[in-house]
Amino acid sequence: MSTVAHNYICEKIADSRLHNLLEQCEQSQQLKYDGELAYWLQSDKLFPLQSKRNPEREARNITDHWLQTVDEKPMVVALLGVSSIYIIEALLKKIPQDSNILIVDPNPQHMKTFIDNCGGHEIFRKDQLHIITANTDDSLTNTFRQEISLQNKLCSHIFTLPSISRFRPEIETTRELLSKAIKAEAMDRGTSAAFSAEWLQNSIINIPEMLKAPGVTQLQNKFSGRDALVVCAGPSLNESLHYIKKYQNSALIICVGTALKPLLAAGITPHITIIVDSDPKVSQQFSDLDNPPGYLLCPYTIFPGIIQKYHQKVIAFNCLVSEGFSKWLADAGIDHGSLNIGGTVSLSALDLAKTCGVKNIFTFGLDLAYSEDGTSHAKNSMYDTQTKATGLVEVQGNRHNTVKTTKQFAGYIDIMNRYLKEKFSAFSGKIYNVNNHGAKMSVMELLTPDEIPSLIDESSNISDTLENLNFHELSSTKVEELIDNAVEEINSLKDESALLLDQFRNNSIPAGINQFEERVKNSDVCSNLLDQAMRAWSMQVTNGGITDPVELTQSFVRQIHGASDWVSGLLNRSQNRLKQQ
Repeated sequence: MSTVAHNYICEKIADSRLHNLLEQCEQSQQLKYDGELAYWLQSDKLFPLQSKRNPEREARNITDHWLQTVDEKPMVVALLGVSSIYIIEALLKKIPQDSNILIVDPNPQHMKTFIDNCGGHEIFRKDQLHIITANTDDSLTNTFRQEISLQNKLCSHIFTLPSISRFRPEIETTRELLSKAIKAEAMDRGTSAAFSAEWLQNSIINIPEMLKAPGVTQLQNKFSGRDALVVCAGPSLNESLHYIKKYQNSALIICVGTALKPLLAAGITPHITIIVDSDPKVSQQFSDLDNPPGYLLCPYTIFPGIIQKYHQKVIAFNCLVSEGFSKWLADAGIDHGSLNIGGTVSLSALDLAKTCGVKNIFTFGLDLAYSEDGTSHAKNSMYDTQTKATGLVEVQGNRHNTVKTTKQFAGYIDIMNRYLKEKFSAFSGKIYNVNNHGAKMSVMELLTPDEIPSLIDESSNISDTLENLNFHELSSTKVEELIDNAVEEINSLKDESALLLDQFRNNSIPAGINQFEERVKNSDVCSNLLDQAMRAWSMQVTNGGITDPVELTQSFVRQIHGASDWVSGLLNRSQNRLKQQ
């Protein structure tokens, strides 16, 4: 690899895995170069990937034609399939300012050849270029998803040189994977914009309860050598309840919230019930239950009414959606630990079992599909009367070639499979899917319910471990001080923003706005708390919803003022509750 290319990768890619990958892989035997002209070797014949007579003009024409079909606002473009430098030059000249190009190739050998040949080109000095490649589809998809999540603008365009599609038909499979990743990122951004304020509100309201809650870190490896039964609420759970009941004293039972009532109706007491959804409708899973058995494990963002039902039998964790709030709490020395979340709460339940250090994991009711009788959930769950909807899709089944499910569940299956491949490929124990129906999951070994009796250790007594867990209550003194400091800073921002709003006259931007913006930019309280309150507005701005400079500045100041007033009030109410306890 050339010195320039080597330095480029080291400087621009924080994660050294890409650099190491390119250093270790071989040169491509199909992608060839003659100077900056790229060729494809096929059947011992070299085919040019661009015009040999005037590659610059051809690249301009291709780019102009493509840009006629897309939105020309600042964009993030995934350039799929490396080839010549000309198409990158043309894109950089044609796409709007502040746009970025992600150069993506599923074959590290092709990327290595490209970098070795073109890495010294002047355009690689531009910060707009990012390189993504990996050895497997899963790694490539995960790396791509991580990269687009860091971009202010959503990556919404995938461009491939026509000649690349001709000689590399596998590129279309990669295109589908990247498209799915883009859709998932779009959904996450939309969800964040819609619910970030609600998540922040719940987190602040829950501060007094969370101070008394141990963290998931205190469960780390506490159940090593024991088996875990992870209970989900798919319709196949109906066939397994009597087996779960048989082993409820010898295995750790972790259930998702939707499965709690089906278990209780069968006379089964779960040890830990986990929920991640902050939607108030989740409280229906706990209706008519006061002081439910076992522990509740939940993130800070959970609907407050559910926490209060468990009367201090709560274990807390943080997750990506509460990242800012978690950083703010960390200033008071509070860290409850984290779990993975994604799509379905079943993923978090599996992550909890892994965190507990269990020997083997048996999942029940992990269907994510409709059963043959048209039901999607187990009896006695809040969805037990739900029947087949329209617009269903087919996915690979456990016992049938295909099963029907919703598009949403199909997305959850993709997320679950990526998680299982990444987190459980090196799992020391066994992970079983006890299921006569349902959608097929990666990594898991499929069992029928009547195959499990010989696999679970009945001599174990799980109650001993539960009784010996030493949960300690966190001190509220540091948090009260943290809240006082936050309220003081937020109120100061509120007062300053009010003065600035009074100065917006004659359609001009007031003096002092630059200092105010710099203060907001450097404020940890703004980054960790107010940011969540302003997420919907930020997305509106990012998507070009406000373009006039004066209007945009005034809107920014108004948002800071409103968010400050709202967050300050929430913090004061939680502070008063803390002092009353």
